[in-house]
Amino acid sequence: MIEYRLQTFITLYNTRSYTKTAQILSMTQPAVSQHIKTLEAYYKVPLVNYKNRILDITPEGHMLYKYALTAERNAAKIKELLENKSFETTLLKLGVLPTIGEGVLQRILSSYIKDFPDTEVHIFHGNDKFLEKLLINGTIDAAIVTNHFPLENYSSSLLFYDETICVCSSENPLAGQTVSFDDLKNEPLILNYYGSEVNQNLDRILKKYAYSIEDFRHPIYLGNLSSIKEHLSYGSGFTFLYLTICENQINSGQFSKIYVKNFYSLHSYYYCYLKDHLLEKQYQEFYNYSKRIISETSNKRGY
Repeated sequence: MIEYRLQTFITLYNTRSYTKTAQILSMTQPAVSQHIKTLEAYYKVPLVNYKNRILDITPEGHMLYKYALTAERNAAKIKELLENKSFETTLLKLGVLPTIGEGVLQRILSSYIKDFPDTEVHIFHGNDKFLEKLLINGTIDAAIVTNHFPLENYSSSLLFYDETICVCSSENPLAGQTVSFDDLKNEPLILNYYGSEVNQNLDRILKKYAYSIEDFRHPIYLGNLSSIKEHLSYGSGFTFLYLTICENQINSGQFSKIYVKNFYSLHSYYYCYLKDHLLEKQYQEFYNYSKRIISETSNKRGY
């Protein structure tokens, strides 16, 4: 439990509203305002201001939020450890993007469970925004995210790169062919669910080549990555996937690459957690372990 005025500021920071903050904390608006004024007087800096009737956080407010959030999470973790009568946690709650769970994470966890059988790992799936919420409220300890995550607010390290490739069934006439984007426009493009992180990333990539998903005349939106791979296995359509997601199917000959002229895209993933966390050493050890497993896997592939 941290100083209650800091808790008020953390809530105000996230809601950007005195009214919502008062409702969440079961306080009056004047009480919320007084808490903020007390903090500003104590730290001798402005924490909030109004621009065009919109509450804004000052640079000093952003700085205080980072430290206050870490203090709150550390306090909660200390309570948890004391209740368990141990300062060595055997549980890691990790947030990951759905695309990570389909590929790299499986390799990391299969090795980690063998090497550390007394450690539990709980996995939470979601997009970058959802994972940040879980980090903030303490639901997860660390996360594997993209470079679109606000990394500057957290301790973060590059974990690995993944290549986006164009792929289809090995029975598809396009298999192994070198084509242009125009050659693909009339082919069925298989996509993840509408609005997914995978599709958003694909659209960002395509825009670099002056294209978008809307340029393809037969997009088919499916529920998840497993459905996409199953649909491709029937020989119809093509898609863009991260290499780590479909490399097993490529190696087995079930899927094949389509070589799009002048197309090449690497996607970076980062491991992150709250700065100055009480268990930073243990979180960093998991990162080092994951990095080693990924490196060993890459060496086996020959690149």
